[in-house]
Amino acid sequence: ESREDEASRPYLRVPVDKEGHPLVAPKVLRFVLEHVWGLPRPQVLLTVTGGAMDFDLAAEDKDELLQGLTDTAKSVGAWFTTGGTSAGIMKYMGLARLLYA
Repeated sequence: ESREDEASRPYLRVPVDKEGHPLVAPKVLRFVLEHVWGLPRPQVLLTVTGGAMDFDLAAEDKDELLQGLTDTAKSVGAWFTTGGTSAGIMKYMGLARLLYA
């Protein structure tokens, strides 16, 4: 499923079977990202996973981390993928994209 509207940035949601295996071929996802959305192929693919437990970062640490991640990703041509929830480190990755991408 691919969505893009004025209230949010585009994202892909990949359906999975009961065992958690994707039901969409990787080449289809790559086609959407590169040819439909016009994104250049990444030089680095970083997957951010981990606890979805909420935690707080000091404002200074949060800004430094989020901007640093975004600047680094841009400089090396990286794409980030996450579990897509709005909790824990994945929430901060979404916030970094919103504020600095």
